[in-house]
Amino acid sequence: MDAPSGSKRQIDEGTEVEAKRSKARDDIGDATVESSSPLENLPKELVWMIIDFARGSLRNLRMTSRLIKNIVEEFALQQGTSEIVEEVKTSYYSEGNSGVFSLDISLRVRNYNSQLLEFRMFLRNPSGDLTKQIRRDTIRKSLHLWKEYAHKFKSDVVSTEMVEFLREFLGKRIEKLTRVKSIAELGVITELLKEVHFKILEVDEIATFNNSEV
Repeated sequence: MDAPSGSKRQIDEGTEVEAKRSKARDDIGDATVESSSPLENLPKELVWMIIDFARGSLRNLRMTSRLIKNIVEEFALQQGTSEIVEEVKTSYYSEGNSGVFSLDISLRVRNYNSQLLEFRMFLRNPSGDLTKQIRRDTIRKSLHLWKEYAHKFKSDVVSTEMVEFLREFLGKRIEKLTRVKSIAELGVITELLKEVHFKILEVDEIATFNNSEV
């Protein structure tokens, strides 16, 4: 016996609704597999430009997908990507009458670049044994917030490993080098700034050289 026309219509409508739901589930599944982030469909060079523009959002960008995570990490590790550290300051002094001299080296970055620098620290030193030896301070200069990263070297024990580690953060160009006033400083600084160009060199209490490149 045939089902009443009303019942048949309800069955057909129910089947159609279930078919639409099934198709929607399939479409969602396909979209998830094909691309988990719209950025993945862009050329890598364009993604790098976006990352460079949004340096303060690196952590969020890394969470968009595995592919974007890899691209962000590649960007962060590129030493020549762009200028990160804008100023390197040095301070050479004696600690009391011990006869031991200390050399402080400070890397100053604008606040919006600090996340990129911190991320590079983590990628270069996942164990954190070198990172924890670096002091961090927040300072205000010309209405802007800056981050300062500093390490103290003892004149009798200069860690080549730490010099190499600090060099990873410099990029290829810095704006200014200040307060160089001793041969000991110059030796460490020369090693630290190997292949790095800077626009201004200030030699404390001796002379100031502008628009120079070393």
